[in-house]
Amino acid sequence: MSLQELVIIRLNNIIKKKGITVNEAAKRSHIAPPALKNILYGNEENIGVVTLCKLCQGLEMTVSEFFGDEMFERK
Repeated sequence: MSLQELVIIRLNNIIKKKGITVNEAAKRSHIAPPALKNILYGNEENIGVVTLCKLCQGLEMTVSEFFGDEMFERK
């Protein structure tokens, strides 16, 4: 699985766990809802560092916490 696919899965899991909508996650992250939807649907080839940082802040977590999930461990 690619890193992009893992990031998409992680974002979806966090949004679901927090019980918020994609629109609410976008609003909290100061990202346009269509931009977040493009990321989550895999239509965005590269998720920029700034965008990922905004998402982490909006989802109330650090980048380290985001990538600290076991799904990112090498196997």
